[in-house]
Amino acid sequence: MNATRNCSCQVHSTCSLLCSLFLLLLTAGSLSALPLLLGDLDGDNQPTILDLVRLIGHVNGVSPLGGDLVPYGDLNRDGRIDQSDLDLLQEAILGRGLLQPRFPGLVYIPPGTFTMGSPASEAERFPDERLHQVTLTRGFWMGMGEVTQGEYLEVVGINPSHFRNGTASYQGGSGGGVTNELRHPVEGVSWLDATNYCGRRTQRELEAGRIPGGYAYRLPTEAEWEYACRGGTTSAFHYGPALGPGMANGWTLYA
Repeated sequence: MNATRNCSCQVHSTCSLLCSLFLLLLTAGSLSALPLLLGDLDGDNQPTILDLVRLIGHVNGVSPLGGDLVPYGDLNRDGRIDQSDLDLLQEAILGRGLLQPRFPGLVYIPPGTFTMGSPASEAERFPDERLHQVTLTRGFWMGMGEVTQGEYLEVVGINPSHFRNGTASYQGGSGGGVTNELRHPVEGVSWLDATNYCGRRTQRELEAGRIPGGYAYRLPTEAEWEYACRGGTTSAFHYGPALGPGMANGWTLYA
């Protein structure tokens, strides 16, 4: 499976290709950054008994957590670490749910292993789609949909999209036949435009306190993109082998 067929476009970080659409990804900027999960105090992407022991030590005053880790020990976000946080962490360890920070418009993608590429028998596959196993060792947050024209305009200050309010270009207009352009995906942006957007949004969100220090928005790698798009499936599309009218806005160009 090629990412261009399971999502809307494929972004290569080695050239300034014109992108139709792009997705946003949020992750810790380095391996030394804060843990990804609430209750994960040692940075291994999962709450374990070792994390519980550390939290018990903090509550009892035996081995207080470092300042950077305190927000991740406050599992119920009430501004303090106490028995209620220990109870929540124990539930997470027992498999009743991982506790991740929540970011509006983003969904958490846990680490895992998947088969990337496509079988030789798949229609319209590219020659370089060799089947191979890929393991992603760290989780990340990915946008639930493509970055919209409204989101891009708010951060960058311009809207480079062609498909904006008005009549379609083949009818003599300047854009697509839409009336709600700010809700449509931004397009007509280069790789440099997309990475610039990520950098500006990161700075903006950090200054506003909406993301933790050490976190950053960026474009997903091809492996991250395909892993998220597949959602555990192995077909050309996550819903089956083919795309047609009435599916994912198949040939209904404007909606």
